[in-house]
Amino acid sequence: MEKGVEVVIRQGIMYVSGALGVLKARVGKGEIASCGKERKIREKEEKERKRVEKQMRIGVSSGYKAKVKMRGVGYRAIKKDGIMEIKLGYKEAVKMRIIEGVEVETSVNGTIIKGKATKKGELGDYLGRLEAKRPARKDIYRGKGVVWKR
Repeated sequence: MEKGVEVVIRQGIMYVSGALGVLKARVGKGEIASCGKERKIREKEEKERKRVEKQMRIGVSSGYKAKVKMRGVGYRAIKKDGIMEIKLGYKEAVKMRIIEGVEVETSVNGTIIKGKATKKGELGDYLGRLEAKRPARKDIYRGKGVVWKR
């Protein structure tokens, strides 16, 4: 377990607290089942609970980070007052509100967007919606668009 992370389960809700905040998630009741079909269901629930707990522990201790890169002439992103203004080759710039819980910053030239969040799903959802505005996989020959950067 990560240092400084506390996990508490009360009344079917798991609370994970750490340096970056507190996260909570609903978990199964944890009842013991004896017959075959119920036992398999409980095992799946237990695996899911462990996966969610691991993601939450990482989220409150170090957080999740991801990057997307924009490739193309004139493709830029600017952060203004909680709104990302993205130029993707359309007539007007695309504006996306930055959701609560996700921190976003742009590179100096505006072609790389770095995101950071405690919840893995929120970060992936936000950057995924940004990529969907102009995905590079649709323009495979020229390679223009928004791409996940590893």
